[in-house]
Amino acid sequence: HWFFEPFRTALGSTGREPPDLWWLSNGDGLGDYQWDNSATDRTNYGPNGLDPTQWHTWRFVFAARENCVYLDEWTVDGAEIITFTRSYCSAFGKTTYLGLATWGGTYAYLRR
Repeated sequence: HWFFEPFRTALGSTGREPPDLWWLSNGDGLGDYQWDNSATDRTNYGPNGLDPTQWHTWRFVFAARENCVYLDEWTVDGAEIITFTRSYCSAFGKTTYLGLATWGGTYAYLRR
């Protein structure tokens, strides 16, 4: 179980800073947490059954417009995960940092 946080407020901090995008090994698959336009605080998208021991390519497309930052596209291994844009207006015009976290005893490896 791990998550990607595109708008962390500081380098080196360790607490969770939503919004984030995550993968859960409990069968829920992929999802997001606490984006401005989320119908609930947490949305599960699937696909379920991704093997965490295999390499997966995640791709994000972000854009800034209308005083917000938008996640316009999220794909994993070429498959579209979200079918509508997510927004996070609190990040607009601020310096933010990328972050990753894993649940205890698990690992995430990055390349490029």
